[in-house]
Order: sequence, then C-alpha cells, then structure tokens
Amino acid sequence: MPEFLLDTNIVSYFLKFPGSPLAHRMHTIHSHRLCVSTITEAELRFGIHRMAPDARMQKLVPAFLDDIQIEPWNSSCARQYARIASEQRNLGRPLSLFDLMIAAHALAKSMTLVTHDKAFAQIPDLRTEDWTLA
Repeated sequence: MPEFLLDTNIVSYFLKFPGSPLAHRMHTIHSHRLCVSTITEAELRFGIHRMAPDARMQKLVPAFLDDIQIEPWNSSCARQYARIASEQRNLGRPLSLFDLMIAAHALAKSMTLVTHDKAFAQIPDLRTEDWTLA
C-alpha cells in the first residue's frame, strides 16, 4: 500500500518544474510508495480540458497518470469526509470540497498527504509534508 498521497498542487508543481527539488525527491522514492486519489485525477483531467489543445500539459498529465498508482475514493473515505467536513464547518474553517475529499482519503488510508497547501494543517491527525521546500 502506498505511503504518500500526492495533492493536486504537488502534481502540478512536479509537472511544471521537472528540475525542482520536489521532482528530484519524487524520482528517488520508489513508485509503489506514491499515489494520487481519484479526486486528484479528476482535478488534473478537468484542468487539461480547460487548456488549449496544444498546451504542454495536455501530454504531461495523461503520461503522469499512466505512470502512477491511482487510489479509488471509497466508503471509508466517505466516512472520514463526513467527520472532518462537519468538524471544520463547526469550527468555522471549511475547506474546499476537493481538499476535504483528498484529506479524507489520506486519513482513511493512513497515508501522509504531500501538499503545498497550508490549509490542511487545520485537520487534526492528518499527516502532511511539503516537498517543495528544500
């Protein structure tokens, strides 16, 4: 089972900056330890549909998705989502729908979420790492 769930912003950064420390780190970690959620897959595919047909990402995103494990969002993710979405709303700190779903996925599968988004820090028990920092 993978250890690290890559957030959408991390995948975008990786694809845009192939020579970055993030890219280097991702290349040094065995691929079976990395994955993305079907939620991230949806966000990435939506993003390329909004781009010009000749955009560089039109080729990079599908190639990336072909090479990485994609974990399905399931009922255990839904249970985590309901819990954390309710908690965050009660605290007056709601996150976006997709961010909550990705966080729920990481919690349900006991994975570390690799993200550059500081908003995830407000979710108790969610392990996060930011690999864009050197």
